[in-house]
Amino acid sequence: MLGTDPWLPSVPPRAPKVLPHVDVDTKYPTEDTYLWSPAKERNYIVKSGYWTALNESLNDETPQPPLAKHSGFSSSTIWKLDVTPKLKHFIWRYASYAIGIVENLRRRNINVDPYCSRCCTELETNDHTIFSCPQVTMVWRAAGFPTNHLSNTGISVHDKLTLLFQMHTDKNINRFSRYLPFWLMWRIWKRKNDLVFNRVNRSTSEIVEQAIKDTKEWLDNRSIDKEQRETNQQGVSRITKWCKPNRGWLKCNYDALHREGNQDSGLGWIIRDSHGTVLHCGMGKYQGRLTAEEAECSALIWALQATSALGYARMEFEGDNLNINRYIKEKGSNPRLRHYLATIQSWAQSFTAIKFSFRPREQNKLFGFYNITCFTDAAWNASSGSCGMGSIFKTQYQRVIHQGSSSRLHTPSALAVEALAIKSALTAALRMEFTSITVCSIQRPQRMSFRGYFMVLPVCVFHSYLLKSALFHV
Repeated sequence: MLGTDPWLPSVPPRAPKVLPHVDVDTKYPTEDTYLWSPAKERNYIVKSGYWTALNESLNDETPQPPLAKHSGFSSSTIWKLDVTPKLKHFIWRYASYAIGIVENLRRRNINVDPYCSRCCTELETNDHTIFSCPQVTMVWRAAGFPTNHLSNTGISVHDKLTLLFQMHTDKNINRFSRYLPFWLMWRIWKRKNDLVFNRVNRSTSEIVEQAIKDTKEWLDNRSIDKEQRETNQQGVSRITKWCKPNRGWLKCNYDALHREGNQDSGLGWIIRDSHGTVLHCGMGKYQGRLTAEEAECSALIWALQATSALGYARMEFEGDNLNINRYIKEKGSNPRLRHYLATIQSWAQSFTAIKFSFRPREQNKLFGFYNITCFTDAAWNASSGSCGMGSIFKTQYQRVIHQGSSSRLHTPSALAVEALAIKSALTAALRMEFTSITVCSIQRPQRMSFRGYFMVLPVCVFHSYLLKSALFHV
């Protein structure tokens, strides 16, 4: 039991109540401690202290990343580009004004010639160096890119980069043209450095040829890497699914969906034996957690409480948060989670044997141990044309995992009603993403197969506020 809401499921399934904020166990009171709020884990480190002291001495604001002041432009966009890390780092430094362009050097009080070393007529700014210099404009034009936008000095550097990022993700544009702009930027920058440091002035055609060669080489290697990844995925596909516990043990998978603010969040757990049979499961809503790790701890505490109340003694608890699993096993220190971890350790003592394990969510996939049978029936009123339909889903152990009913007006015949009942059952099966199902109606059973994942918390999928990330794939 968590708060005032009994653990689920119930037959028929009902909507869970919003659980109040559940304080952690206070049977073992501890002294208050200090938390360092600027650090992520609330432990003081010199780096965060330095940034805090430096920033407070300037404007008493939280330190911001170099690109934070540019609205609509995020550094995460750069790091997600499908280009070599060298290019990502170069583009990030260029967008952050942290590269050796004269404009940036003079801003740091380095006294250098302010004029462009190539055209010698205009100031060397960030935009001029890569986009708007007359000699650079010829490079972009020779590579086949329109220069009316890139060479326009009235458009900011970040807007021009945003245009290139949009081109990179546009599947309607030729794949080669989506990658070429970033290699052109790199070769333009290399040309400027060759002129300044080596006194070598490379021609426009030479720069374009080198950028094209670099792009082809990158794309060819990406194709090889993709083939190797597909081969590796085929080789490990047999182990990327739910693992059964050892004989004599039970496994409880738990998960939580965390939403910040006042939005409802969800958590759930499911207990299975060494044969994969579902014994118990539950879900619920909650509020009041600040981080995803606190939500994971809350889900684990609820799973521990429910499992202990059910009388199980040898349990393995499996989650998808590596940090929580490491803190529990190594008894690590995390001031923010200190009370949660203490509660977990306290409840762990109520079991004869207990294990905590970690498994990534993407490795918790299809494992068809169920033989699901759906029984459908319907009633038809010939005079009014109205009808009622119902369905019930059972496992091979006759455990009811879902049932539902509906009504309809103006149905032409009893045969149509039976067909609609089967259609309603198949729709529910698809919504629950069953891999295979036997539908039993008045007609003889027919085996139906579906593509998709197998979700073992089917009672959850009928509510819009459910644990979309806490449905366990097996």
